[in-house]
Amino acid sequence: MLKLMSLSHDQASIGSSENNPINIVNDQIGSPTMIDDLARFLWKLCSQKQWVPIYHWSDAGICTWYEFAQAIKQHGIAAGLLHQPIYLRPTTSKQYASRVTRPPFSALDSHLSQTIATQKTWQQQLTLCLNELAQSKNG
Repeated sequence: MLKLMSLSHDQASIGSSENNPINIVNDQIGSPTMIDDLARFLWKLCSQKQWVPIYHWSDAGICTWYEFAQAIKQHGIAAGLLHQPIYLRPTTSKQYASRVTRPPFSALDSHLSQTIATQKTWQQQLTLCLNELAQSKNG
């Protein structure tokens, strides 16, 4: 999404105007998850003496793909990775051309996993991820 948004600086690119926005699905809900904490959780899980049948892991909180894209835009601009204007338009799954059918709600119940590790919110993780990316690009 960040790469697609960065292309919007070109006047002819998608997302560069209100007449040519990036269409983002707004009726599918999930929990964006940063791989770093998933890996830490798996490492802690491996050290458990006993496991319950099923563990799930995701960052805390839920959002639609459109809300996630809006947050990427906001934090990307704040981190200096993106420049305004970037135009996003919410759309439905039915209107969005995709070969894959995705469930409308795919958030995981990770309450058992919280006994092993503490979740951070997807918003905290997104901010951390984009700030780290900005720092790596700047030096």
